[in-house]
Amino acid sequence: MIPDRKILTVPIAPDSYREGPTNNHMIKFFRKIRQRLLTENKFSKYLIYAIGEIILVVVGILIALSVNNWNEKRKSVNKGKEYFRLVYNDLKTDIFILNGIIKRLDEQSIAAENILNIIESQNHFIRDTLAFTNDWSESSWPLTVDRAQNTFSELKKSGQSTLIDDKSLIDHLDQFYNDYDSRIQNFNEYPKSVRLEKRIINMTSGNLSDFKTSLSKNINTRNYIQDVLGNPQIHGLLIGIYKSSHFNRIFFNELLVKAENIVKLIEERHPDKIF
Repeated sequence: MIPDRKILTVPIAPDSYREGPTNNHMIKFFRKIRQRLLTENKFSKYLIYAIGEIILVVVGILIALSVNNWNEKRKSVNKGKEYFRLVYNDLKTDIFILNGIIKRLDEQSIAAENILNIIESQNHFIRDTLAFTNDWSESSWPLTVDRAQNTFSELKKSGQSTLIDDKSLIDHLDQFYNDYDSRIQNFNEYPKSVRLEKRIINMTSGNLSDFKTSLSKNINTRNYIQDVLGNPQIHGLLIGIYKSSHFNRIFFNELLVKAENIVKLIEERHPDKIF
């Protein structure tokens, strides 16, 4: 018969630990041992067994937590790799866009210079009317400079930029996109407005016959050309377009070089995360 002693209550492992056929078999096995010890009135051995079972439960919980932490870390690493790849692809897109902006600025600069040479000449002689028409149209093109919301911007907004485990790279990206936004803001002030002003003159100059001829033959008439060249605002607007094209080409080329350097940096430091 069991002595009149207070029976030690043994804590049972939590459900998360007891799930699965292996843990169930182990618990049943230890339960049988406990019952046998109680039946045989071997309290000291039962106490040792109880302590051992507590230790076993604690160890099991620690192992489960360790596995869970390892899984979370692995998920974070995989997510970081995915963000590296997305940031890398965004930079490639930025490089493509910047090349397009620079090309357009070059074309507008050349077009504005060609027309300025005619205006500033003594006789305003136009050798090629079709070439003048193309230059006139190009210098008036309302170039839009902008960038889409990208991966790095989203990471910063959500406070997850540390998923990119390279502090130096984060600093470079931060500086690049700050400069990019600054250049966009600058361009959308004077450079864009001066092009729009010239475009208004384009649309309000000449007569109905000039407009119909430009539609059917894709060329400006002599009357239209004389009208626009006689406008006192045109010279100043073309000077503004020429200068803004020249300076902004330098600015956007600097951004292009920065983007290419960051791409090279990622390829050298983290090739396993982008390919």
